[in-house]
Amino acid sequence: MTETVDNRGVASDEDADPARMVSGMKLLPGENPLDKEQLRMTLMAEFAPKTAYQRRLAEQLVEYEWEIGRHRRFRDLGILAQYHSRANTMINGGRPILSGEENSLTPDDKMLARDLVGSLDADRVAAENDFLDRTCWHPEHVLAMAAGNCPAADAHENRIRDLERRRTLLRKEFGELQSACRTVVEDAEIIEADG
Repeated sequence: MTETVDNRGVASDEDADPARMVSGMKLLPGENPLDKEQLRMTLMAEFAPKTAYQRRLAEQLVEYEWEIGRHRRFRDLGILAQYHSRANTMINGGRPILSGEENSLTPDDKMLARDLVGSLDADRVAAENDFLDRTCWHPEHVLAMAAGNCPAADAHENRIRDLERRRTLLRKEFGELQSACRTVVEDAEIIEADG
């Protein structure tokens, strides 16, 4: 006897967390649904769409803004990863540390490299001073080299340019639609029927 399974009542992984979906676009780890909803509400209030089509264009503009911000964060994270890698190499006496390889960095060296890209200002400033003393390289120079030679950042920068171009064209179309919907009625009179 063959048994059939009815999956209609089973939620998929995609449906498991509705807070991870906003305006039809999945959010990635680290993205806050409240931030996206705030962006959507702010821009929708600014755009003030009057028709269903204008509303659809305005929602697409919100998506472009969100995705541009996402790719800017990814670009910055790619640069930080490249910076971290270069700093590790310099701390390791100029010898690159290959992935999966046992490296010769001490726990203090690893902490120094971590603090260079950390978010705590005091730790980062102390790490930058220590790094300069140990390597004779200013951390900003290493960061600039990382930013100038980061394929991941370049890919995100290209995507940002494409999205900004699309946003500009869509914004123009949206503005033209709004202008076309504004019809001025001059000297209108209300006529009441007798009867």
